Amino acid sequence: MANAYIINDHNLVINVRSDFLTYGRAIGRFAHACREKNQTEHIKYLNKNPTTLNRYKLLSEFNGNGNMRDANTKDDELHNISFVKNLLKGFQESFEKDYTNQSYTQKRKGIETLINKSWRKDMAGFCEVIITFGTDRKKEPKEGLNKEESKFINENIRMDRVMRFINTYCAKYGVKCLLIAEHNDEKTKHFHIFFTNYNFEKHANLRFSGRAQTAKFGKELQDMGAEAFKGQVLRGKPSNNRHKSLTQMHQIASEYKSEQELKEKIQKLIETEANKHMQKKEPLWGNEYFRLEPNEKRALIAGLRNSAFEQLQENITITSDKKLKEQVELLAWQITEQNKIIEENKEKSIEVLREKEQLENELDGLKETKAEQDNEITILRHKLKAHTNQQTKIDEQSALIESKDRENLTLKRKTESLQSENIRLRDFNDKSLGLLLEIANINPELKEMIVNEIPELRGKFTKDDALMEMG
Repeated sequence: MANAYIINDHNLVINVRSDFLTYGRAIGRFAHACREKNQTEHIKYLNKNPTTLNRYKLLSEFNGNGNMRDANTKDDELHNISFVKNLLKGFQESFEKDYTNQSYTQKRKGIETLINKSWRKDMAGFCEVIITFGTDRKKEPKEGLNKEESKFINENIRMDRVMRFINTYCAKYGVKCLLIAEHNDEKTKHFHIFFTNYNFEKHANLRFSGRAQTAKFGKELQDMGAEAFKGQVLRGKPSNNRHKSLTQMHQIASEYKSEQELKEKIQKLIETEANKHMQKKEPLWGNEYFRLEPNEKRALIAGLRNSAFEQLQENITITSDKKLKEQVELLAWQITEQNKIIEENKEKSIEVLREKEQLENELDGLKETKAEQDNEITILRHKLKAHTNQQTKIDEQSALIESKDRENLTLKRKTESLQSENIRLRDFNDKSLGLLLEIANINPELKEMIVNEIPELRGKFTKDDALMEMG
């Protein structure tokens, strides 16, 4: 069996509970853990003069390394609601900024549409873990730890083991620890631990769906707690109390104490009333005894009934008044805080409306600019179309001119060829004519025949004859 501290032959056990908190709920729980002064006034079960002061550790300003720093218990800032709100607000805004920067695609009207994620009001950005201690001693219903057990726990449980738990939790879930509150102003020492509940690498809150996952997370918490306090405590067994809040457990302890006091008071009243109506007898032989005379029986029963009724009525009246007063005070404080939050939300809403109006004006301006740009684009498109048509005509004319140029070049080459052929034929004709003249001059008959056949040559022969006469 694993080792653990022993108290009157009973093992010390640990219980780890958790609660995921929205920003609004986290403010109230953080303020309670820090003993915010307005809340403390309404907590009746606190020890106003504890032997050991409460101890607090806050995330260091140099929080890149996740270190914690000791906070002064008497520091007014730590117990101020404004400090709490500002601290948590900074983290909340960082969660929302990172989350809303993410997007996903969804089919809308058959088209894949990109959609930005939005932070919902019910999303839990924080987590509170409470570590308490007890024993495996069998107890009566509503019975808590006795004074000796509480004293042992208060003297032997230390912060260093809590830090082991925190380091394991932060490493496992990728979160930061914002606050450790060691409460020594109640009957038994216990710890409130506040974590961020947002993983920036996964861009999501730590959450569990369904009973199976929730139960698995609860088991992991118990295992981490038992491991952190190994050698000092055993892992607590499941019980009805593990699902009760710390406030409920305080109420149960108070009720148990009141019931015990009432039982003792009733017992004393019964003894007093019995002594009034019963006579003590001391016989010569045997043990002494009490004798109730028949005529005293009815009086005894009536007296017991009246005494019990008066005490019960008195106790119920006192308890009811006290509870109602505490509830009224607590509700009044909660209403005040809610009103403050509502006012803050109103201011934020007004600011958001202003930003919305400004964005709408900017959007209208952009729409006008876009309309002007669309008009300019339309004009440019018309110009471009006209230019394209003109360029097409120019290209067609150029192609036609190029075709004509090719035809002209072909005709030019043909002309040159014909001119060459004409020159060649002219030379040939001149040579032939010269030869014919020579032959005609030699033979007059042939000459006469040529002249008759070719009258055009008559002049040629006349010129040649004249030249011969002159010669």
